[in-house]
Parts: sequence; C-alpha cells; structure tokens
Amino acid sequence: MVVFSLKIKYLYELIFHMISMFKFTLPFLFISCFSFSQVPTASFSALPTTACIGAATVFTNTSNGGTAPLSYLWNFGDTTFSTLTSPTHTFTSAGTFNVTLLTTSANGLTASASQQIIIQDVPNPTFVAPISSNCAPASININNTTPSVAGSSYLWNFGNGSTSILENPPAQTYNTNGSFTVSLTITTSAGCSGSTSIPNFITISNVAPSFSADFEGGCSPLIVQFSDQSVSPSTTNLITNWQWNFGNGQVFNGQNPPAQLYTTLGFYNVSLSVTTQSGCSGTTVLDSFITVGQINSMNFTVDSPINCIKTDVEFTPTVVVSPANPSAPITYFWDFNDGSLSTDTIQNPTYQFESDSGYFDVMLVVEYLGCKDTLVMNDMVYINAPIAFFDLDTNLICNPNPLVSAIWPAVAIVSDTSVHGLLSDNVQMIWQWGDGSPNTVLNDAELDDANLGSTTHSYTNYGTYEIQQVINNLTTGCSDTSKQFFYVSRITSDFSFPNDTICQGVEIQLSDSSSSWSSHSIDSWAYNMGNQEFVNNGPNPTYSYPAPGNFAITLVASNDVGCSASFTQFIRVLAPPFAVISTPAADEGGCSPHLVTFLNLTVQPPTYNPMNHFDWSFSDGSPGITTLPVPITVPATPQTSIQHTFNGEGVYVATLTAYNDFGCSSFSTKEIILTKPIAFFTLDNIVCNGEVLNTDNLSVGVSPVNYQWY
Repeated sequence: MVVFSLKIKYLYELIFHMISMFKFTLPFLFISCFSFSQVPTASFSALPTTACIGAATVFTNTSNGGTAPLSYLWNFGDTTFSTLTSPTHTFTSAGTFNVTLLTTSANGLTASASQQIIIQDVPNPTFVAPISSNCAPASININNTTPSVAGSSYLWNFGNGSTSILENPPAQTYNTNGSFTVSLTITTSAGCSGSTSIPNFITISNVAPSFSADFEGGCSPLIVQFSDQSVSPSTTNLITNWQWNFGNGQVFNGQNPPAQLYTTLGFYNVSLSVTTQSGCSGTTVLDSFITVGQINSMNFTVDSPINCIKTDVEFTPTVVVSPANPSAPITYFWDFNDGSLSTDTIQNPTYQFESDSGYFDVMLVVEYLGCKDTLVMNDMVYINAPIAFFDLDTNLICNPNPLVSAIWPAVAIVSDTSVHGLLSDNVQMIWQWGDGSPNTVLNDAELDDANLGSTTHSYTNYGTYEIQQVINNLTTGCSDTSKQFFYVSRITSDFSFPNDTICQGVEIQLSDSSSSWSSHSIDSWAYNMGNQEFVNNGPNPTYSYPAPGNFAITLVASNDVGCSASFTQFIRVLAPPFAVISTPAADEGGCSPHLVTFLNLTVQPPTYNPMNHFDWSFSDGSPGITTLPVPITVPATPQTSIQHTFNGEGVYVATLTAYNDFGCSSFSTKEIILTKPIAFFTLDNIVCNGEVLNTDNLSVGVSPVNYQWY
C-alpha cells in the first residue's frame, strides 16, 4: 500500500536504507510511505434531523484536526450551499436530503461527512361524508381521504360531543337537530401539524312538510289546486308518504292531490303530513289557509261632483260582505281615469284632478277574502276650466352681450297652451315675469285672438327668473297657475400653464381662470389636449404628453344651468434625446478588476433641440462623470466614449442620462457581470498503487465555467 504525500521523501529513503543495511530476509517487501501532515476530521450534528417544510434545521460543526485554519463548505442537497462554520438552513420542499460537509485544512487536505435530513410536508387533512344530512337520530359515516403517512397521529372532533384518535373513525350518531362543524387535525412524526375544520358539515333536521296553492281565496264556488313543496332530510332519505286534509271534508294520500272545491263561505284549515323511507315524519297545518268570501253589494259617493282643477275631491264607499269578520280586511283600489296614472288604495281617498278638464269616470275594485268585484261610475266628476300651461321657446339664453343689440336684451318667448274654458266664459290671464317688472295682464278679448295668451318679455340682467301664468275664469270661478324657470347666464372660459414648450412625458399643470355669473356656478371643465385625449377631472388637472408635437389645448367650461364657453391655447412638446449605452461584447462580463469601455450611441436630436450634456453613473458607488456633446459634423457623429473599472463580484449597472438644452432627458442602462468561481472538490485521501483516484467536483460558479485539473 502506498500513501501519497508531498512530505514523505526522506522517511522513505531512511526506511529503505535500514532494510538494506540489516539485510533482512523477507518473504515479500512491504514498503509504506508515511505523511506527517494531519488530515482533518469532518463531522457535524443536525437538530432536528426530521423536520417540517419551513422549519429551520441547525447544523453544529464538530470537525477537528488538520492544519488550522479550517474552511468549510456545506452542500444541503437542495442546490444551496454555505461556507459558514455552523449554519442554520430552512428546506422549502419535502424529501430526504443528503447534507455534506467538506472540511479543508490550511495545507489543502480535505475530509467530508454526510447526514440525511428528512423534511415532511405539513398535512392537509381532507374528509367526506357520503350522507351529510338526515333527520335525528342519524348515524353518519365520515371518511378520511387524506393520503396516509406512517407515524402520523389523528384527532377528530365531530361537533356532537364525540372525538376520535383513529385514522378512520367509526360512524357518528347525531341525536339533535342543527348544523355541526367537523374538524380533523393530523400530526406527523416530525411534529408537522395541519388542521381542517368545515362548518355546517353535518346537518340534522326533521323532514320539512310544506305546500302551496294556486288560489288562497276567492268567491264561491272556489276551485283550488294544491302543490307539495316538502323537503326531504337528504337525497338518500326521501319522502315516501303524503297525507292531505283540505278542511272541506276531503282527504288524499299521495304527493299530487286533485283540485279541491270550496262552496261554503268561510275559513278552511289545511294540513299535510309526510313520512320518509327511514321513518322521519312531520306535519304542517295552515290555519285559515283557504278563504271563501262574497261581496253582497258595493257603492260609492263623491262630496262634490263639480270642482275646479287641483282642488280636493272626497270619495266614500259603501260595501257589504259575507261572512262578516272584523279581522278580515276589505281592500280598495281606485282609478280616477284622468290620464295621470294616479291610483289610490285607501278606503276613503281625497284626490285632486290636475291634468285636464271635463267629465271623468271613476272605478272602484273591492277585494274580500280573495273575492273581487268592480264598480265604474261614468262621468261622476266634472272639472271646470281653466288649466294653466305654457311652453318656453327656450328656457336658457347663454352669453348675451349687452354691447350687441341683436342679442340684447334676452327675450323670453312664451306660448300659451292652456285651457281657458268655454268661448263664452269671461277669462283673464296674468303673466308674472319674476324680475320685478310689471305683470302683463290679458283680458278676455285679448285672449280670444289667434295668439291666445302667447307673448314675450325682455330681460336686461343675468339671473334666474320664475315665470308664472295665472288664469282666472270669472264665469266658473276657478283659477289655475303654471310656473317655469327662465335663465339668462354668462360664462367665459380661460386657463393658463407655466410654459408653452415642455418635454415629452413631463407633467404640465393646467390652471383654470374661467368665470360665470355669480349665481350660476361652473360645475364642469373639459380639456381637449389636442391629441384625441380628454381630461375631465376638475378645473386644474395635470397631464403629460406621451408623444412630441404641436398641440392645441381647448377648455370647455360649463355652468350649472347649462351655458358653456371654450378657449384654446397652443403648446409645443419636445422629444427627449434617445439615450443609448453599449459595450463591446467582450466587456459585458469578466473577473475583478474589470475594465469596461462604454460606447455613447445616443441618437442626435433635431437642430432646434440640441444636446446639452451627458451624465454617467455607476452602481459600484464610484463618482459619476459628465461629458459634453461632440459637435455634429455629419448626421451620425459618434459621441464621446468612456472607460470604467469595476471591482468585486456581482451585477453592476452603468447608467447614461442624456440632456438637451430644454432639460429633456432620457436614460439607458447596461449590466456588467463580474463573477468569481469557487473551486471545490472531494477525493479519497488514501489510494493504493494502481487504483483509480475518484473525485467529486463541487465547484460553484456562473455558467459557462471552464475547469483545469493538475
């Protein structure tokens, strides 16, 4: 056996010389080579050796021997490494991991130790119940569907006062109605624990008998069709028997009974009893569910059959019903047929006719115990004229100018569409203009011409005016009034911004200075930015243009009565320089220190927007550099390039920011990768002559990595 070492030459010669000098006679010659360089011993402990995902495992390094100082490389078996003496590691997936510690002495001798760490998943308990609802007492099977893990413990809580520690528990009995929460907690041998709790997993309820009818009341004779609405406790415990009692002397056994006839006035109790296949039963009784009534007679009167419009008219009904029952209400429905869709449901209504004059039919519908009857009184009420109503040619005049006679003063044109009365009636119309000016009074003769009561009125001030039309019919003694608002308003649109030339992407502040007549406030600002985009979020918005160009910004300001005005200003948006940073391909990565040549390939801007300077910055904390632009002699004149040396390891970023004379800027970045591979391998410390030397390459580095063995 030969032990390889760098320090064995002289000891080997000494032993060979001693053997030659004493002339030993040996059946074979055994020559050993000895090394006095101590090989380190690698060892460690782990706590715990079986753990859960996400739990930390503490590794304690107990290596010794070898020439100090010792260095360490941990391979956790999950593609992660550490060079700490005693690291703490968290495994993020389940499995069995072979953790290896490689200990290296100062003179390069190595030793390794390995240990398996078992990482377990946190359990996710699942369970099902083939039947989860029934009537009490119910025996329910709950099945564990969680994948089985050896060494796990189980704790069930069934919500019925019972628990179990079995993986597959026995059937559970539920003796009371209600909803029950079932939970299962599973704990693995490593202490990994998971719980699942399902509220209302088990529902225990009695069978729920229920039914409905197409008619619950009506006049005699009444035919009623009943429908079963009962609910079984579960799909596996269905209702199999139905017993009906209809209160009219008839009973039926089955789910779908025949129609029932009720001829006698009165109240009928109806009951339904049901039974399931397991024997669950229930009964429901609806008292006075079916009612049979009769309206013997009905009539109604009005306090005054002739009235003016918009005056109270009172109606009084007289209704006789059977069977008499103070607790059974009579319901009323009135329709006054005046075209206004107005109805009433009280017994003695008071109503105003507002939409027309002349005769009106009145209808009353009465219902008692489901029995209905209708009475219509034709031409019961007569409404006398007048009925005031008028139209405005427009109710809004915007921005009339007192300096332009063609549009000042503002004129309200009113068209009379009212009903005056009979041609022989003596009628007077009064227009009140709401501006303090005298009323316009039209007598009967003036109202009989072609214009009726139509007229005009001029307003010499901005404002909100209520125009009232008052009509007095001196023959009928009735009067009526109609009102509308008329607006004369003024608004101007104006806005400003700090600079008429800005950079693309830079936010601009728009400041509104629009004005409106004091009583009509501005409530809308719509900016058209000139690029098919609109800004409607208040008077003073901000905006940034996504593209360069010349744009017309238009503000449309509107006030609360509907007047609007627009104002336009122009703005120039400049494109920023197009910064481009590059490097030769060979400079994009290397070992520290690494010299990189950076190329400034920034695109030259138009001549009206010249470059000003370039700022260079580096993520390694070194001072930045400012360079000036090279004068453009030909269209593709290159800019100044620079060099920078990076030290260390990692990814470094160089940033080039280009500025023009208006301050517009853009930037470009370039990543430089500096790597330092860690060479590491293990081998057998002792190998016999002629045997193969096996090594494990545990080096770490950023691909591509080249290896040289010697």
